[in-house]
Amino acid sequence: QARCKGIEQASGDYILHVDSDDWIEPDMVERLYQRAVESGADMVCCDWVEEYADHSELFSHFEASRDIYYDTILALDTDAYVWSRLTKREMYEGLEFPPCNMFEDFVITSQLVAKTRSIEFIHTPMYHYLRNNATSIRSSANTRKILSQEVQNIFNVYQRVTREEPGQHKRATGRRLFARGYHRR
Repeated sequence: QARCKGIEQASGDYILHVDSDDWIEPDMVERLYQRAVESGADMVCCDWVEEYADHSELFSHFEASRDIYYDTILALDTDAYVWSRLTKREMYEGLEFPPCNMFEDFVITSQLVAKTRSIEFIHTPMYHYLRNNATSIRSSANTRKILSQEVQNIFNVYQRVTREEPGQHKRATGRRLFARGYHRR
């Protein structure tokens, strides 16, 4: 709901999400914005660092054409976090937000990427994702509810893609979304 409200209130040309327990490099917004303006891209993605209590891990976006990048998101072969990307505000028009919050980034990002014409990548880690937050939803003992919400959101994306893009992504999406949805568990 906070994201929806923020998007409704936004008046700039671009939107960037930052979770309340994470942090960004001081020049992240400037660098992403500059690349977006120079290239005319609808979305600019940066690399990120996952911060644990005892170590940090660097992650990088899979750089590809817009179509291949979209396919890798649908197949759950690349991360679809909303916070590692600056996106033109107009891409959010008509976006369907999921009714449940688990795997919501996948639902939102898959729609955004589907609407973009071009995506740029900056392979510099500028976002810090805090992974050792004991109070986060992911740390909850209610695993069954979390998994149920994730399945529902994956299924919603599958329905949207097969409805809006019949045939084009159906094979990759249908089998792979469900087959790979919980390989990380």
